[in-house]
Parts: sequence; C-alpha cells; structure tokens
Amino acid sequence: AQYDREAVRREIEGIVAQHAVVLFGWSSCFFCVEAARLLRQAGYEVKEVDLDHWGLDGDGVMRYYGLTDEAMLAGRSAQGRKATNPMQAELAQMT
Repeated sequence: AQYDREAVRREIEGIVAQHAVVLFGWSSCFFCVEAARLLRQAGYEVKEVDLDHWGLDGDGVMRYYGLTDEAMLAGRSAQGRKATNPMQAELAQMT
C-alpha cells in the first residue's frame, strides 16, 4: 500500500526522540500491557503507543497519510507480514 513514508517515519522518530522508553504494541495485547506494567514497576517512565489506536485524532477521525480506505486495510510491510496501518509497516521495516 502506498502512503507518505516520510511523514510516518518523522512521527515515529519524534515519539522516540521525546521518550527514553517507548513501547509500540496493541491495547488488547496482554504481553504489551504486562511489559508496560513491569517497566513502570521497575521505575521507568514508559510512553505507550497502541498501534490499534494510532492515527486517530482526538475526535476519532483517522489520519490517512495519503492512503485510500482499501490501502489502509490491505497494507503490508516489506517483509510480507500483514500490517494494519502505516506505522506498523514502517516499524517492521526499521527493525
């Protein structure tokens, strides 16, 4: 799927630059929630980015970064793993 890769990467880099510990995960993922809890319990300040909520503004409206609805639903990362949004696709390519 086509999207504005530079805009998405700028957003990721901006988040990472502002926080010492960033956890990119899913709001419904037990392991993500537990990892954040354990990091906080160990004294770390954790910035959680829930990929299932990423891209929604304060009113619940999706920012598309140039995607069509079909591309948003069919997005795939370079490794061929299914990505549900551009941030997930870019994170997969950056690791």
